[in-house]
Amino acid sequence: MWSVLACSARSAPAVAAAAPSLLLLQAQLPRAGGAAACNAALALAPVAPGGALSVLRGLTSSSRVAFSQENPMLGGHDSSHSSPLAQQQRQADEERRRHLRHGPEKRMSQLATDAGVELHPGLKKLQMANRDDVPKEYMKDLLAYDPAYLESVKPTHKPPRNLSEKMAYWAIQGTRASFDWATAYSPSKPQTELQWLRRTIFLETVAGVPGMVGGMLRHLRSLRIMVADKGWIATLLEEAENERMHLLTFLELRKPDWKFRAAVLLAQGLYFNMFFVSYLVAPKFCHAIVGYLEEEAVKTYTHLLHDIDAGHLWQDKAAPKTGIAYWKLAPDAKMRDLILAIRADEASHSLVNHTLSEIPADAPNPFVEPGENADKAAKQL
Repeated sequence: MWSVLACSARSAPAVAAAAPSLLLLQAQLPRAGGAAACNAALALAPVAPGGALSVLRGLTSSSRVAFSQENPMLGGHDSSHSSPLAQQQRQADEERRRHLRHGPEKRMSQLATDAGVELHPGLKKLQMANRDDVPKEYMKDLLAYDPAYLESVKPTHKPPRNLSEKMAYWAIQGTRASFDWATAYSPSKPQTELQWLRRTIFLETVAGVPGMVGGMLRHLRSLRIMVADKGWIATLLEEAENERMHLLTFLELRKPDWKFRAAVLLAQGLYFNMFFVSYLVAPKFCHAIVGYLEEEAVKTYTHLLHDIDAGHLWQDKAAPKTGIAYWKLAPDAKMRDLILAIRADEASHSLVNHTLSEIPADAPNPFVEPGENADKAAKQL
């Protein structure tokens, strides 16, 4: 209390003159309650520098409330005689509190719910980081997918609307057709367990590249021009991490040989450098590429689920422990439960990248960044 009074003092002698009374006032706080102490502050107005309001800066919050109620002329207000300005202030305070509780989640829902897509665990974690009303013990349930939602995910398609999106779409269609031919894959025919593991492991080694490249380049740009990134970096890196968890989970079921690893090395070297250069030149095009790539991933995992349901593989096979821990699955979860979660992740990646491909590169990330600007960015979609 003394430090506050000293900072507000106009002169040292004035503080010395008020000191005995202030000591008495401080002693009254625990005995007489806030109202009596605040009334005592009024008596110090002639001797305390800055008057009673200066003294009140050193009182407890309860004392200030009592003082405001009993002395409206000195800045307090009575709820029955509130000024329009005070009412507006209270409404603004309530709006800020409501925004803290529901702001980020509401923006996420506006984008994701309209598309029928739920965000993957990494983005949910970022959403929770912007909220201060979520107890840590509930984080597990909040990060887990709703089982009913997992069953509802289906392949979707965003029609390309401009030249960049059309180029991205046909590039993905051509790449998929070539890869399907090279691996003798047909969406209309069942695959064996070995074929599925070979396909999913290889594709996940590629799928983890774009998020890391985009996040790295935006990180370097933020350092280079010394401005905030507005939430994109975290989302892109979480995407890369999510795809890497797909890979690590499948690797518990099969260990690739040296020939497979050599193919991965070659594909990663080519794709990384191509995507790196492309992102420097046309980031929107790159996000559109990933958006359409993830649409194909949803189709692939839907086909895998059909094969599981048809009894071609993984009947009652337990899910790997890595997957159970990461997706917060039940301890007795099966491979079908795991594939449902992975398919939902890919649907989330598709939504996020299609969204990022349609907003300016310097706009706030509507999936993470709180604030009015993020709402405006979302409305541009």
